[in-house]
Amino acid sequence: MPELVFFIYSCARDYVNFLRMASAEEVNAGGKKNDTRRASHRRRALPNNTMPFLETVVQPIYKVVFDEGFSGIVGGRPKPHTDERSANFPMNYDDWNEAFWNLDSLSLLRTHSGEQLVHAPLHKRWELLKDANWRGFFDAHGK
Repeated sequence: MPELVFFIYSCARDYVNFLRMASAEEVNAGGKKNDTRRASHRRRALPNNTMPFLETVVQPIYKVVFDEGFSGIVGGRPKPHTDERSANFPMNYDDWNEAFWNLDSLSLLRTHSGEQLVHAPLHKRWELLKDANWRGFFDAHGK
């Protein structure tokens, strides 16, 4: 799902760039316009300001993708659906990718409170990812 990875990367990049700009402005406002040592220290500190990415973004997406093809784990292995869900042509690789191809499709990605991620300011999208309703997004996109 390279389009999904790129979307998440873009949200993270915009967020980090915003933090770096804010840090640089803070340094400049303190009258230390050319103090590169302070600015580079702030850059190194940025990752400490991020959310727990695997738990809040990756796991919810993985759960939606997993649930599309499997009903659970039995004996340490994924158990494929055996009911009517398996006959209804679950979403596949192309379907997951197409969800991120254009703005109309991306506008279906909302937080659980209903806020559209694509209409949020660029630097706020990263923080909104932790509240994204991935199941609703992929279900709305569907086939």
